[in-house]
Amino acid sequence: MGDKKVGLQVTWIRRRDYHILTSGLQTQTLDERFSVVKSENPDDWLLQIKFVQRRDHGLYECQVPTKTGRNVYQVFLNVVVPKASILGSKELHVQSGSTISLVCVIDGTIKPSSFVFWYHNENMINYDRQRGGINVVTEHEPRTRAQLTIADATYADSGNYTCSAGVTNSTVNVFVSEGDKTAAIQRLGMSLSICLVPNHLLLLLLSLYLGWHHFINNVNVQRLFYIST
Repeated sequence: MGDKKVGLQVTWIRRRDYHILTSGLQTQTLDERFSVVKSENPDDWLLQIKFVQRRDHGLYECQVPTKTGRNVYQVFLNVVVPKASILGSKELHVQSGSTISLVCVIDGTIKPSSFVFWYHNENMINYDRQRGGINVVTEHEPRTRAQLTIADATYADSGNYTCSAGVTNSTVNVFVSEGDKTAAIQRLGMSLSICLVPNHLLLLLLSLYLGWHHFINNVNVQRLFYIST
């Protein structure tokens, strides 16, 4: 504000509820995120909002007293909330020895995200040289896009993978199946099923035999009764 008529008691108001945020250098709200910052120019009264949130979106008003009344200046604060999304399903199944490939896109940003970090469970893996075979490629046009590739996947690579860019993140679950072990378990299950079939048949045959034997005994008893009478 370069108006020479500006007094010292500049007031900032949030228009959606007409709540006085600051008056002069004093903060009038219990929300400590709001404050006035003075620059080198004595006519500048800057409203500062720390840790901006979605609810801060809206119209703000600066009231400046003059000799004849007051001047009112309004500014609209547009809060952009970024959103990270890992493309595809929330679960990824791969075979041992194959390559894990995940793509994360960041939408809703005013400017491209400077850094996009990938986490395996709780560990950041962008620069994991111990594991090796990990590569992250980030592009910023037309939107931020970060691709994670992990070569020669093993069972130890299973778990949660999170793409994080500042206040937003997205997570998927990755399952790495070891082919030989999986096939062995499937073969074992088939063998057990085959072994169980004869037992079921044996029980069925035994039940039929006992039922038939009981029926024959009843018929013989009835015949003896008729012969006796």
